Amino acid sequence: AFAAQKVDVLPRSLWARLLEEPRQSRAAAVQRMNRVMEDKGEKVLSYLESIVGTPKELEVRLVEDLAGGVGALRLSKARAVIELSMNAKDILSVAAHEGYHYLEARALTGPEQRIVREAFANGGPLHSLLMTKARAYDKTNGTNLTDEINAVPAEARAYGFEFWRRG
Repeated sequence: AFAAQKVDVLPRSLWARLLEEPRQSRAAAVQRMNRVMEDKGEKVLSYLESIVGTPKELEVRLVEDLAGGVGALRLSKARAVIELSMNAKDILSVAAHEGYHYLEARALTGPEQRIVREAFANGGPLHSLLMTKARAYDKTNGTNLTDEINAVPAEARAYGFEFWRRG
């Protein structure tokens, strides 16, 4: 048989801080992250508004992650939705890219679309300049924008606007 155990309990003042500090640190980190994401969201919404305005049929969704990429434009006759991933490396560039797709589809007239289409025609000076910038970007970031730009003319125009925004 064992002797009855005596329990010596340390006063709370000696151990409470060991448990509370990690909880407080985690809570502070979550608050900081929320503030950063809120600020990022406000900046991207403000930027999009500066280039596309505030059309009633446009909905902008800021999502944590986007399957298949970092941005998307979905169009129907009555509505348009721009989705942007908050974890994008440069969300303002993604906003410029998707914003351009929206502008081309909903704001540019037929003749304006033709001017931009001809300006970014494969082999033309703007297309060649864009390809040079895209190759450099691909090399630095391990991406493959050049194939997409060569294969899809609408992507060439949207990347042209995005790279213009980058400078």
